[in-house]
Amino acid sequence: ELPAVGTLKFNLACLAARAGDKPAMLRWLRDAAIDGEDSRAALTDSDFAAWDRDPEFLAVIEAAVGRIGGDAGHATVVDERHHEKLNLPVEDLEELTIRTLNILIGAGVSRVGDLVRMNQSGELSLVPGLSRKGYDEICSVLDELFA
Repeated sequence: ELPAVGTLKFNLACLAARAGDKPAMLRWLRDAAIDGEDSRAALTDSDFAAWDRDPEFLAVIEAAVGRIGGDAGHATVVDERHHEKLNLPVEDLEELTIRTLNILIGAGVSRVGDLVRMNQSGELSLVPGLSRKGYDEICSVLDELFA
């Protein structure tokens, strides 16, 4: 089964962001939002880290949130004190056990923002090899980090 069209467009926005193609990234994000994709995920996705303070990028997210009926103020403010935390490499989370860290790295998780996004979407609990104990460990570390 293919993912929803909005999800595909969001993934294309991720690729454009990684390639440094701002016009394409913004266009795909807008299109994804029009198709019902919640573009707030872009605020914590490491693919968009280079753009997360860009006024045009934030305006697209704010407009997208307005389309889905969310809180635009919340969407544009990934609180400045949390911004740096979201871009931390997972290797810097010293509270994680080596086993849990290795599982995350093996799954391609590189930044705290990836962990937050995966946890919010439910993907984190599906990471191969990650036990309930490892999942609880990650949630505890994230709770502590963002307290």
